[in-house]
Amino acid sequence: MTDYFYLLYEAECKERINLAFVMDMSSSITAKNYPKQKDFIKRVADTFSISETQTDVGVITYNREAKLWISFGQYNNNNEFKDAVDKIPYWGGQTRIDNGLEMAAVSLFGELKGGREKLPNVLILLTDGQQSSDLKATPLEEAVVPLFQLGVKVFAVGVGDQFSRDELRLIVEKDRDIFTVNDFDDLLTKSHEIARTACDAAESKCLRGVA
Repeated sequence: MTDYFYLLYEAECKERINLAFVMDMSSSITAKNYPKQKDFIKRVADTFSISETQTDVGVITYNREAKLWISFGQYNNNNEFKDAVDKIPYWGGQTRIDNGLEMAAVSLFGELKGGREKLPNVLILLTDGQQSSDLKATPLEEAVVPLFQLGVKVFAVGVGDQFSRDELRLIVEKDRDIFTVNDFDDLLTKSHEIARTACDAAESKCLRGVA
């Protein structure tokens, strides 16, 4: 294990947030790299304390369609959440980023009730490719609008050299909200940095009175 792995636990985020992962399930990911994407999600999630009173974590995948695998509040501890992530299958297919964003707004952040509506909302989207050309696709700058309206802080992670930074810039507020990594092994080493950025964003929203 690397020092990064230990740092991830030492730097546990104390913020209470609603955290969503939107994971690329398209064919370009490949069955070999798909588990590394899930390992990244588990490592970032372990920076937070998943429970009914602390952090809620949800997971959506996208290819031609989007699918909600883990809803907010479905799991109340980190181990159960990680076990559930391990069980998410790989199907391949197109890269419809818009579907993932739209489902996150409707089926995760749009379903928040009670006190959780007042907590910071953070979404981390992963992709190694570009939006598939499809007449039915919603332009990315439009697909992300409902998330912004719900107060969601969006981060985008581009893996490899086939994604479009210009596309990712359409779904984030600032250029620094985009992370780029060389490959899926590099994604794992950057998990601590990305997790801390998500935590800092949540803390910033709390200081501004969001939570």
